[in-house]
Amino acid sequence: MQTRSYARVGGVLYLVVIAIGALIELGIRQRIGVPDAANAGLWRLGILGELVLLVCAVGVTWVFYVVLRDVNRELALLGVMLNMVGVIVEAASTVQLVLAGFQPGPAGGMAVMTFGTGFGIALFFNGIVCGLFGWLIHRLSRVVGTLYMLAGLAYAAHSVALVLAPAVAMRMFMYIAVPAFIGETTTAVWLLFTSAGRGAGSCGSLAASPSVP
Repeated sequence: MQTRSYARVGGVLYLVVIAIGALIELGIRQRIGVPDAANAGLWRLGILGELVLLVCAVGVTWVFYVVLRDVNRELALLGVMLNMVGVIVEAASTVQLVLAGFQPGPAGGMAVMTFGTGFGIALFFNGIVCGLFGWLIHRLSRVVGTLYMLAGLAYAAHSVALVLAPAVAMRMFMYIAVPAFIGETTTAVWLLFTSAGRGAGSCGSLAASPSVP
């Protein structure tokens, strides 16, 4: 498979990750808060969505490696490993969402809070990866790379605030969501529509593509 084909698949998967993440956060978690018998089905649907999101995230990570390995193979591989740490942390934290569905009341609320903390820690690794991949993408597209690095900075800042000042982190979440959403969506669209790689090989460089700004 040529690099441009990997990039397009990655762009689709990334948009799926963004869409599922937004629907789960805004349509389920913030709407329900702590699950009970009346909304147990919707809560479990959100957990299923989380699992699908994580699988897609692994695919996106692989695509980033394929696309960016010609820029710097070592840093692209480092980004893959760091992102896998974040995925593992988020996957482990998802267990708390399952427990919350079986523990209504204060116990369920504590499980939801525990997931939130684990998710925030996972975002720290995601922020580093966005910054690292953004730096590599900057070699190919200055605009996209800069926006992706800003998304990484926003994620990392929120995670640091979550550890040092949780109350501040809660207030700043919506502010970091804007640059994060712009940076990630722009990068996903760039992957989807970029024309990478020429000829029959699978290692074509994005830098050779006239469609990359």
